[in-house]
Amino acid sequence: MTFPVGVLEPQEAVSQISRGLNVRTGVASLTFSATPIFDAGTLSVFRLSLTANVTSSTLVNGTDGQILTFIIKQDPAVARTFAWPANVKGAMVISAGLSTVSAQAFVFDGPSGNAYAVSPGVVGQ
Repeated sequence: MTFPVGVLEPQEAVSQISRGLNVRTGVASLTFSATPIFDAGTLSVFRLSLTANVTSSTLVNGTDGQILTFIIKQDPAVARTFAWPANVKGAMVISAGLSTVSAQAFVFDGPSGNAYAVSPGVVGQ
């Protein structure tokens, strides 16, 4: 079987995954900070539980074509605000509902250095 240009044959995809090339898996549960840094060089799924307002945040080390997912859990006692990284475009406003979860996916565009929304996001889960 032949594969289109740019598509890895299954054994090569498995080989790259096993060597950790071009693929980042797992979920990073970040320790709360009012100014978190989301490092896409190590993981692609970020989970953050709010205990205060996030006044600014930063996304670093994205790879062209990398899918990034943000899972933001609202404080159970007080509605908090979340400031998205400046290079994250099309981001939703997270839910203000207590203990709710908001999630959204993005794709990183290497040439621009931006992550663009690939979903409208889901709030209030």
